[in-house]
Amino acid sequence: MVTVVDLSEVRGLALAKAKGALIRHVTAKVYFVPSQTSGSSGYVVDAAKGSCTCPDFEERGVTCKHQWALRSHLGQMAVSSDLAEKVAAELAAKTLRPTYRQNWPAYNRAQCEEKDRLRVLLGTLCDGIAEPVQVRGRPRVPLRDAIYCAAMKVFTTLSGRRATVDLRACEEAGHVARAPSYNSIFRVMDRADLQPLLKSLVEESAKPLRAIEKAFAADSTGFGTCTYGRWTDHKYGGEKRRARWIKAHAMVGTVTNIITAIEVTESYVADSVMFEPLVQTTAANGFTMREVSADKAYLSHENLAIVERVRAVPFIPL
Repeated sequence: MVTVVDLSEVRGLALAKAKGALIRHVTAKVYFVPSQTSGSSGYVVDAAKGSCTCPDFEERGVTCKHQWALRSHLGQMAVSSDLAEKVAAELAAKTLRPTYRQNWPAYNRAQCEEKDRLRVLLGTLCDGIAEPVQVRGRPRVPLRDAIYCAAMKVFTTLSGRRATVDLRACEEAGHVARAPSYNSIFRVMDRADLQPLLKSLVEESAKPLRAIEKAFAADSTGFGTCTYGRWTDHKYGGEKRRARWIKAHAMVGTVTNIITAIEVTESYVADSVMFEPLVQTTAANGFTMREVSADKAYLSHENLAIVERVRAVPFIPL
């Protein structure tokens, strides 16, 4: 039996008592132990090696609360009356909802300067766009400027006409050579051949955060369009109309919420089949992946193996 002596053991016992039902056996003497602070994540504890994937164990190399929680779950700990009181106090403290102070000066400054900073960062990002050679016809809007203005138009959430003022301000500030008309921007946004370029810009914008992001989460979301599909209801003889929508599948860093990989598909494409390109793109761009979380839609043997091949731990519920 193990004698309980320090705070890590107390927290481990409290974790086992509060979330012991969520501890899962993985293989051999390897177990999944839930996080004490998060309701959807956890860590992998190897009882044979005496290791855990949590930052506390990786940084200090000592027995962490997740290892103590597993020992308690397996009945390998003796609990004294004094310890029981400490565990009860720990559980009572955890029932209070944690609150965090907002750094309001920094928050206000970030909100006030967001658009100006975006103009500069977006300009630097678009400087790497190669201009295709034009053989004939009227001079076209430079591709770099067209992509820049299209992105700014979407950021403003305004219509093409109303966004014209913002684009002219970008021209006056020297971010673009000439602000194109709103119709030119619409034509650029309709070009399907620019999708690979836009994807590469998203991936490029995430690369500076490779030293920060280690844990990732995959999910998808739908975007409605102004295109409608019509069909005739033969049973009732009436015409039906349904809006067409598309799906964006993304891999996101859990610290900064930066998008490291993205795929856009039709609405009927399942989430599971798009998991592999998201993981592979993130790993190929130099991110060290330690954890990858996803919901039940991504659960498959193939997807679990994909995460393990990049030396990360998958967290996908059964």
